[in-house]
Amino acid sequence: MRFRLRWYAVSTARVLLRRWQALVLLCGILASAPFMSGRELLAFVAFAKRCALTADVMDICARFGLGSHPDTRCGDMSLGTQKKLMLATAWIGEPCVMLFDEPSNGLDAAARLVLIELLRVRSGNNVILVSTLDHEFAHAIGATVIEFDTLNG
Repeated sequence: MRFRLRWYAVSTARVLLRRWQALVLLCGILASAPFMSGRELLAFVAFAKRCALTADVMDICARFGLGSHPDTRCGDMSLGTQKKLMLATAWIGEPCVMLFDEPSNGLDAAARLVLIELLRVRSGNNVILVSTLDHEFAHAIGATVIEFDTLNG
């Protein structure tokens, strides 16, 4: 029994490491490969995560208002549009753990509401960690807030 538990933990760690590597790679793509279109970026992330690009992810793109941008080069997108595209990629592969750093920054009001709804729905069955200075956003997503200045050490 112990062997199986250890094997599972190692196996899970390897899967998470591959996904984190894909995430780190993704963050560098927008900066270093502005020639990719939104559609190409989505396909590349799905490839890197070894999964399919699902209709659910395309629906998230549509809800973020990216419907007119799939063939636009990332380098030609506004920062807000790039942010929405990056957020949409987070749902590729249906991860069970999601980590966001200031996800509401740079979003218009409509996209902010979409993100709030997506995170609230997802939080029921997943671990979602959000780093933000936006207390209103944290409250809207139903987050348990941990203030760093209250931590010891």
